[in-house]
Amino acid sequence: MTAYRAVFVKGKQKEFLTRAKELSGLSWERFSSDIGVSSYNVLRTTYLNERNTLPIIVLDKVAHFLKDTTWSNHIVGLRHAHWGQSKGGSVSLKKWHATMRKRPKLYHDLQSRRFLRARSYNYETSDGYEVRSLHELLVAENLIANGVSHWYEPALRCGNHTLFPDFLAKTVFGKVLVEVSGFRSPQTWIRLSKKLRLYMSCKAADRILVVHLEQDRETALELVRQLGSLVKMIPISEMGNLLHSVTSSKDSLGNVRIISIAEALQACRRMSGKRFHWHQLIQKVPKEQWVTILVRCGLSQADIEKVRTVTDLKKRLIEATRLADSNRLVPREAMVEMIAGAYQSSVCHHFGSMNNLVLAAEEELGKA
Repeated sequence: MTAYRAVFVKGKQKEFLTRAKELSGLSWERFSSDIGVSSYNVLRTTYLNERNTLPIIVLDKVAHFLKDTTWSNHIVGLRHAHWGQSKGGSVSLKKWHATMRKRPKLYHDLQSRRFLRARSYNYETSDGYEVRSLHELLVAENLIANGVSHWYEPALRCGNHTLFPDFLAKTVFGKVLVEVSGFRSPQTWIRLSKKLRLYMSCKAADRILVVHLEQDRETALELVRQLGSLVKMIPISEMGNLLHSVTSSKDSLGNVRIISIAEALQACRRMSGKRFHWHQLIQKVPKEQWVTILVRCGLSQADIEKVRTVTDLKKRLIEATRLADSNRLVPREAMVEMIAGAYQSSVCHHFGSMNNLVLAAEEELGKA
């Protein structure tokens, strides 16, 4: 039986796990460990978001924290652990694709939705849609601030291909595609080059803009020489140049509002709890604006101010960790330092690592 997975009614698996965690009184990281999941990040991305069904062995451990068995009413079936991975699975999948291609519009719509669900979105813009990277957030907030009508990752058909440009803007110049290249690798530029050629072959837009890192300027210029004047390369540091390429002629005189990375981070509604993103925040956003960011992430301003009244920095960091955990946020080093209003790397200086700080917070909770 342990080789099977439980299938819950939609939304009930997350409810089941969240309720068990609340009753356990444990932090998310400790709860994940106790039920046999390697980390909270794995628990969140696989089981809490219901991307994967729940293994029976994990379900049994979670059930120990619950006082009743009413949760079992929401299980609608069981699947073998290797369901969908049998030898014939790939054959069936190929047959499905072959059949669906005979109905191109439906197939296109299904594949588009599946592709978008599979993407990792890390920020929610001030306009309410999600983007994947800090560079995309910067471009998005600049377009939003200047009233540029645009869509994020729309599905475009180019012959037999379905492509997803980062942005499609509707301007006085016609359709403008914007691709954001934030990765410095030859493979990335090769893939981007093929994608741009497809756009050009099917006349997908009147202009194509590629926003790239400053360090990639030479590579970008070489690609322009290959592709011609329809493609324009813009360094990430030149947002004014981007905006002049998508706004009306009257704005080309300079009447545009340029949003910095710090302003974009403050404007976004939500971001994931990954360590890197909090590191970006603590580096880019002025200290006096940290509370605004934290409140936007769901923390209470009164609770933050209460933590900051603790004079001993070590105790303040512990209280900041407990506050993050009580709000179901995975405590991250930079996040805790922002809550405490402390200097960057103070966690490492006083505790050696974030793990040590979490243990210290749990010990304090045990004493209380």
